[in-house]
Amino acid sequence: MPLSSVVSGIAARGLIAALATGALAASLVSQRPETPATLQTLRTAGAAGAISDSRGGDAIVRASDMRGGDSVTGDVTMRWSGQTPASVVLAPRGLSGSLASALGVAVDDLTTGRHVYAGSLAEMGAVQLDDFAPGSSHDFRFTVTLAPDAPDSLQGAAAAVRFDWTATADDPPPTPAPTTPAPPPVAPPTDTTPPHIRLVATKLGVRATCDEACTFRASSSRVTGVKHVKKPKLRVKVSGTSATVALAFDRKSLKLLKKSRKAQAIVTVVAVDAAGNRATAAKRIELRP
Repeated sequence: MPLSSVVSGIAARGLIAALATGALAASLVSQRPETPATLQTLRTAGAAGAISDSRGGDAIVRASDMRGGDSVTGDVTMRWSGQTPASVVLAPRGLSGSLASALGVAVDDLTTGRHVYAGSLAEMGAVQLDDFAPGSSHDFRFTVTLAPDAPDSLQGAAAAVRFDWTATADDPPPTPAPTTPAPPPVAPPTDTTPPHIRLVATKLGVRATCDEACTFRASSSRVTGVKHVKKPKLRVKVSGTSATVALAFDRKSLKLLKKSRKAQAIVTVVAVDAAGNRATAAKRIELRP
C-alpha cells in the first residue's frame, strides 16, 4: 500500500436499552457484536500492524434499571502493534433506538488525560484521537448517562450503537538488504628466492654480476704464495646489477706481488636483493699487478 497503511475493522460495542421496570426507568445492557473487536490486520512492506482491544469484542458498558440522571462507566485498553506511529479515529456507527436521544456519552483517554468527547450520543461524530506510538496502548473510559429529565415515554425504550477504531500509519522503512563485506586484500606472495651471483676475476679483484638489483659487500683473505704482503683494502663500485671489487695494496706489497708468480687471494662477495634474500660467492684469484 503506497505511503500509508490503513488498519481498520469493527470494534463493536453494543449499548442497548431493554425493557424497564418501574416509572421513569430504563435499562442499558450490552449486546455482543457479530464481528470480533480485534481490528483487521493489513500487511504492508512485509510488516504487520493491528489495533486491538482488551475486551475481545465484548461491550464496554453494562447497566440495567437506569433512572434519570444515572451513569455507568466502562474501561477498555486499545493496543497498536505497528512499527510506525498511528493516527487513530474513533467513530460511532449504526446508532438506533429511541433511547439514544436521552443518552449522553463521555470518552476520556486515561493515558494522555485528554477528554476526547462529551455530549449527546446521538450527535457524536468521528473523533480524532491522540497518535499511538509504535507498540503502545491507550486506556479509555466511556461514561454513559441517562438524562435526568428523560420522559416516561422512554420506559422500555432501547438504543444500540457500535464504535469503530481506525488506525492509519506510514509503512515502516524497508529492511536494508544484507551487505557482503569485501574480501580482505590478498597479499602478494613473499619473495624467498635468493639472487644468483657470478664472479669473474680481474688483475687485482673480481667483477660481480647479480640477476636482479642487489647491494654488494665484499671481503678478502690474506695473500698466499708470497711473504710480507699486507692484507689489502677493498674498494667496491656498483653499477646497476654488477659491482667491481678491487684489492688496493700499498707500494711495498705491490713490488712484492710483481716479483711473485704464485700470489693468490680469495675474494668473497655477498649480494642482497630488495626482499632481503642474500647469496654468497667466493673466488680464488691470481694477483698480477
